[in-house]
Amino acid sequence: MMNVKKAAGLLGLLLILQTPSLAHSEMAGQLIFENFKNELYVKSIIDKRMLSLALMQEADCTPDQMISICGDEYLQEHIQITVNCQPVTYEKVSVTLEKNAVVYSYRMIKADEPIASVSITSDFLLRYNEHAFVRAQFAIDNISKSFDLKASKKTIEANFLQP
Repeated sequence: MMNVKKAAGLLGLLLILQTPSLAHSEMAGQLIFENFKNELYVKSIIDKRMLSLALMQEADCTPDQMISICGDEYLQEHIQITVNCQPVTYEKVSVTLEKNAVVYSYRMIKADEPIASVSITSDFLLRYNEHAFVRAQFAIDNISKSFDLKASKKTIEANFLQP
């Protein structure tokens, strides 16, 4: 009888350890910003499971459109980007499927002046897990910065003015 209790306890412990908990931070995605001259590029690496959850609840699309069309529309609707305090539009360059992620690459409209600041406002996937976060990483004119967007902090601004 004691061996059955030990085995049941061990099985319960293993299940707890292997079950992803919503009580800890979970990266929903990454936004990687890089520039070439005054043109800004963004790579969005999105957790495939979390994106699918959001699209099933919010998007009206067929399964074959989910990643290529609806995912792109969802990102553009839920992530607002400004460069030098001006809203920018971005165009999709490519979509790549990885094992656990979808990678969207975007190109921004070329700025008339050097990039001094980038601001991001997003509720992207944050409403489904209050502990989720989206990491924004910047490599602008040899300046690297990293910030986390989360339910309690949906806007970040990165400044790149060189002294």
